Amino acid sequence: MATLLRKLRESATLKRSSSNSGTNNSSSLPLGAFDSLPSDILMQIVHLLGPKDAAKLSLVCKSWRFIVSNNHLWAHFLQTHHPHSVLFAETTLSSGYPLPTLNLPRVSFQHVYAQRERLPASVIIDGGSGYCKFGWSKDDAPSGRFATFLEFGNVETPMYTRLRHFFATIYSRIQVKPSSQSVVVSIPICHYDDTESAKASRQQLKEAIYAALFDMNVPAVCALNQVTL
Repeated sequence: MATLLRKLRESATLKRSSSNSGTNNSSSLPLGAFDSLPSDILMQIVHLLGPKDAAKLSLVCKSWRFIVSNNHLWAHFLQTHHPHSVLFAETTLSSGYPLPTLNLPRVSFQHVYAQRERLPASVIIDGGSGYCKFGWSKDDAPSGRFATFLEFGNVETPMYTRLRHFFATIYSRIQVKPSSQSVVVSIPICHYDDTESAKASRQQLKEAIYAALFDMNVPAVCALNQVTL
């Protein structure tokens, strides 16, 4: 890694001296000591650097900025095997209703990655199926879990005091103030019939969840069907 960084500095020095002498050809985008390497090898090097060092590399010179701006590179850094899902989220979903059908803008995955990195992490709470799982949106797995019924009883009933105690306990266990983090919470699969009574029960539970969380000064709440999580 030290050798690579040293060569990067050398390439930047060569680039500056070439520009000052007036012999630089802007179309060739010289890379100094890296000119002899095939482009696919250069991309493999940038892949190994990771997103943060790749972003720093784009500041060395225009040549490296051009290489680092490759959309396939940032699709890889987004850690997805389905880049079309990112395109769908950033174009169709972000535009809201009605959904656009034509003239979708070109999406820079580098810009998408930067935007997502700037977003603060959210607390995720999945309290259904008898066990509660909770953690952070940027983690690959829940950071904790416990038997919901044993500690809190049935959290699928719209009881404000029970839900308030339930959510307060989770925020306490992850050691964060409710007012500092938004939350994504699941709506348990209960009263799933398509009757007016079932719809009213689901709505009542959702309103009780919102009331408990907003009274705890949670800045934003996203309630999803448990199937989504």
